[in-house]
Amino acid sequence: MHQLRATPLHDTWKRPMTSHQPRHQPPRPLQHLTPSPLPECDQQRRQFSRSLMTTALTAGAMLMTHQQVSAANVSDSLGREVMRLHPKGLLNALLPFGGGDLCTLAWSADGTRLAITEGRNIYVHDTERGTQLWQLKKLVGGGQRGLAFGPKGDVLVSGPTIAGFERKDLVVTLLDAASGKVLKHLSDTIPKYASNMAHFFSLSPSGKLLATVLVAPGENINIYDTSSWEVVQRIRRSVDDNGRNTGVGLVAIDEALGIVVTDNIVADGQVNTWDLKSGKRIASFKASLTGLSSMALDPHSGWLITGSDGWSRGGPYSQGESKEWINDAQETQVRAWNPKTGAQVQTYLAPGVKVDSLSVRGDGKYLFGLKARSLLRRTPAYLLAWRMSDGKLMAAKSLDQSTDGGAALSPDGKRLAYAVDGTVRIIELDAALFQ
Repeated sequence: MHQLRATPLHDTWKRPMTSHQPRHQPPRPLQHLTPSPLPECDQQRRQFSRSLMTTALTAGAMLMTHQQVSAANVSDSLGREVMRLHPKGLLNALLPFGGGDLCTLAWSADGTRLAITEGRNIYVHDTERGTQLWQLKKLVGGGQRGLAFGPKGDVLVSGPTIAGFERKDLVVTLLDAASGKVLKHLSDTIPKYASNMAHFFSLSPSGKLLATVLVAPGENINIYDTSSWEVVQRIRRSVDDNGRNTGVGLVAIDEALGIVVTDNIVADGQVNTWDLKSGKRIASFKASLTGLSSMALDPHSGWLITGSDGWSRGGPYSQGESKEWINDAQETQVRAWNPKTGAQVQTYLAPGVKVDSLSVRGDGKYLFGLKARSLLRRTPAYLLAWRMSDGKLMAAKSLDQSTDGGAALSPDGKRLAYAVDGTVRIIELDAALFQ
């Protein structure tokens, strides 16, 4: 009788399952997680690994294990919950699969309104009464990736994830913040064979400038004047130092610093800094062994804060540089850099894996972040807070549940909103802890 033999998954894929560690084995140290790149990238990756190890020796704690970080003398509370919002209704939040998908949160400048995205839908709530002011469903695009209130609070800017099927030239959509009515679609010419996907944008700290990018390699970084919503600068990105197209996944802009910062999804963890006036690239450096999932510019220190996604997919994203899955050091995935030189200036230790969001308090004293839950590594989601100057972990709240990925600090720095299991929770930060 013919017998069927099950083929293990790693035999089928012909790659070692380095990311799946048996329960009885401790996590591998960082030096064993460094990939084996092609010769042309070997020097860059080795330099980055040496930089991480040097920082570890200086800080004395970069390679702390998950248990050591958790056992540190850190508060498990950031403050008191004062409000819980149910954008999709209370029943949806209570159902086993009714929550989720609440991705991006944005506060109005006066802190009285909170905008929330869920797929192609947008909800705006009154943060004083907890009531929903309006909702807009099935907005153009396959899902709203970015969200921000304009400088005057009268416009809500939204960036779709995929718009090529409905409107190929769409970049971002401007909505009336009071009613949700579509005011205007900002558009751009997309090359014939480019994909109109993942529209990322960033408002400058003053709100005067808006930087927009597309994931499509070789496209422009468009700078808009928010008073007229007209393009005032186009930065043409083409190829990186290795001759590869520079597809962008994240962007941050600061007119006072005179820079625009983008990542490069073609080369995982690569960061490019562009001069705002000349449009020339002034720095290019490696910020992570894997891809970046979050970044923020601090106008006070001038630092760039980056958060890693924790994993490199290998294959097309890494241009075949490694046949193995790559891990970044779990506790050191939040890092600060001088964006004009590429020098690392601080590391923010914390448990958790993928960094879903980063927010710097207005006075530049504290950094807040949200790390997603990892089923593979069996770690919960964490809401985190650090002191910016020395990287001290001030609070680490385990959320246990799978977060939806959104967190945002209010403009006055007194409240923090985060999405979890179909609800948005607003906490009043501990004034004694965050002075």
